[in-house]
Amino acid sequence: MGNTSSTHLSDRFSRVRELGSGSFAVVYEVIRKEDKKRFAAKCMPKKLLEAQEMQKRVKGEIQLMREIDHPNCLKIFEVVETRKKICIITELIEG
Repeated sequence: MGNTSSTHLSDRFSRVRELGSGSFAVVYEVIRKEDKKRFAAKCMPKKLLEAQEMQKRVKGEIQLMREIDHPNCLKIFEVVETRKKICIITELIEG
């Protein structure tokens, strides 16, 4: 997926609560352990991304989020890829 860290999400982040879910992902509020900053983590099980088309969509979403710098768009901070899931770490928007 490019510029990803392979680790367990729980090594670096503490899960606070579930913010929402959809067909392919669950979004959690998380806190980065090293500095206590709050983020959103969109986590997708890899088993749902087995189809080549879904992998292309996720890679495209990640690339697009990295390229966009606009006040009305979420800022992506990192991607955590584990054996079982891919989590996109973004800024947390309240409200």
